[in-house]
Amino acid sequence: MRRALVPVLLVLAFAACDADDELPARVRVVHAAPGAGPLDLLIDFEPLATDLAFGEASPYVSWEPGLRLLAALTPDAGGLDLTVEEEVIFDEDRDYTLFVTGFERSSNLVLLTDDRSTIAFGRARLRVVHGAPDAGPLAVRVAPEGGGAAVLSAADLNAGETTADVTVEEGRYTLRAEALGTGPSLDADLDVEERRRYVAVLLDDGARLTTLLRIDD
Repeated sequence: MRRALVPVLLVLAFAACDADDELPARVRVVHAAPGAGPLDLLIDFEPLATDLAFGEASPYVSWEPGLRLLAALTPDAGGLDLTVEEEVIFDEDRDYTLFVTGFERSSNLVLLTDDRSTIAFGRARLRVVHGAPDAGPLAVRVAPEGGGAAVLSAADLNAGETTADVTVEEGRYTLRAEALGTGPSLDADLDVEERRRYVAVLLDDGARLTTLLRIDD
């Protein structure tokens, strides 16, 4: 009987070691809610970022992987009083950016997995996030300025969704976003430098579509 217990004890010991050796996730948050006051972001009721102004990003913070409850709120609202929460899963040894988006009646938490691997010379990475809940589904297209084939497109991008993360050549591009049916549209110029990562967040400021462009080395 004692011999039969030995393999079980070894399995439990190795399982405990694996749990202890689990690598943390790395998480940051970007305030992308036009009109909202300073933002606090909580994970499982513990603060990740506090007093974050519109357009600002917090530094990456290591966090235990697994199922987590995210909550964004504006406790000292200078504009709209935004509160939103959502459950997400963090995988170990991954980098994440959380965009808090919305305006007035609607809001979203958009969690992106970041690819921070080295980018080749002459190239950059680009993706587009739909962060305008009141605008409805959008058709999105990014093409070189002056015409040419699209380097990124999405025919039906819903609020809270993101396009694929694509690799593009450095240069100047035009981003067009158009609501399906009747609704707002946007044309914006993007200057893309080599070896950088770009996230263009489509926003609704209450009157029109705008963009918040987040750029990282």
